[in-house]
Amino acid sequence: MEIHVSTSNLGSSMQPQYQLTTDFLIYAAGQLNIPRYPNIPGLGSFVGKQMHSARWDSTYDVAGKRIAVIGNGASAIQIVPELANTASRLTVYQRSPK
Repeated sequence: MEIHVSTSNLGSSMQPQYQLTTDFLIYAAGQLNIPRYPNIPGLGSFVGKQMHSARWDSTYDVAGKRIAVIGNGASAIQIVPELANTASRLTVYQRSPK
């Protein structure tokens, strides 16, 4: 059985449509695409830029910024090394063992 896949970024006219034909497809866009925000007192009054890895704003320039990443899950594993290359300071917060 062949699978024909066509993708495009509906939010960007800059990225071309991508097409492929494959014999095997792994659809790995599970539950992690729905943002879950931590309950942190005062978070709503923070005046800096906030974004969730599931709703990443690729138009925002992080170069030279002081950045805090809350969590160290699969998304953070991918994001942190990239942010470390351009941030003026990067702090990663993780849950402590109970």
